[in-house]
Amino acid sequence: MDFDSGPLPQRHQLIRRLPKVDLHCHLEGTVQPATRAKLAQARGIEAVVDLDQPNRHSSATELVGVFDQLGSLLQTSADFELLVYEAARDAAAAGIHYREMLFSPGFHLQRGVTFATLWEGMNAGIEAGKADFGVTTRLIVDVDAPRGAPLVFALLQLIRNTDRQVLIGIGGDVRGVVADDALERVVNDANAIGLKTCFHMGADAPASRIASLIDAGVDRIGHGARLLENRDIAVRVIEMEQPVVSCPSSDVALGVVDKLSAHPFREQFRRGVHVTLSSDCPALSGLDLADEYAAGADAFGMTDDALDDVIVAGINAAWLDDGQKRSMRNALVSVRRCGSMAEATAAEW
Repeated sequence: MDFDSGPLPQRHQLIRRLPKVDLHCHLEGTVQPATRAKLAQARGIEAVVDLDQPNRHSSATELVGVFDQLGSLLQTSADFELLVYEAARDAAAAGIHYREMLFSPGFHLQRGVTFATLWEGMNAGIEAGKADFGVTTRLIVDVDAPRGAPLVFALLQLIRNTDRQVLIGIGGDVRGVVADDALERVVNDANAIGLKTCFHMGADAPASRIASLIDAGVDRIGHGARLLENRDIAVRVIEMEQPVVSCPSSDVALGVVDKLSAHPFREQFRRGVHVTLSSDCPALSGLDLADEYAAGADAFGMTDDALDDVIVAGINAAWLDDGQKRSMRNALVSVRRCGSMAEATAAEW
């Protein structure tokens, strides 16, 4: 499908209702300002981050700092349950039916919070979020950890026996954490215990670094904004139908491009990259996934067919079985036909 030009504000409400998947979202980036303030007050901690406004992070280093600051507020299983539950609530409001959410245990483990505490709380939040909002959440361990490569392999050992119906992958930004020649070992060790892989690359790192992910056998590429700077690597990604999970608004915030309309997402789509949209850190950017799609529809001039193709690309890239993917694609068709999920009785998720 193709793109056309022209503003599309009249479609934004329908875009919000369209059933979507979110494949690149950090739990720590979903915490709303009011919840951060509540947790800070409960802990008697003077907040370092701005609790009244979304944080417009301006670099990857600053973003990691925000995650670290937020980590100081999280101490009990109830804290993690609250975060995951509220993330499901906010996801439902954006039309998200299924989310693969990264969480960063390294920030919490270094403060003495046990993995059992994280796991108990997140599982409870997942179950409650599904029951109350109909959102299915699966977890991905973010190995972009403060203590570097040794912690990556320690984390893999720690999560070896976790439920694969809940914890399904590892991901994160491996720059400075895992050298290129160790990536294959990370991927192989993850695969050996039944985990998928979805590392970030090609946002503020050169396109050549994406080749290291492909060579290591990574399942998905996060961000990938600079992919088209290297024709040979781009051709490999296209021919392999390697999913690229793009987060254009975050890339603008991180200074990869100066404005949304200059983002390479449109050109990636046109050239046949298997690219889709995700929210990254919705509470920090102030934009949820529906906002991301609506902003993209305007900035990239998406037709209805192009918009649906991008949503379907996300469904196809999700770590779901074929029957679940088919149900989601059917739900999208039904909403397009009926105008709302309430009327779309032909397909259920």
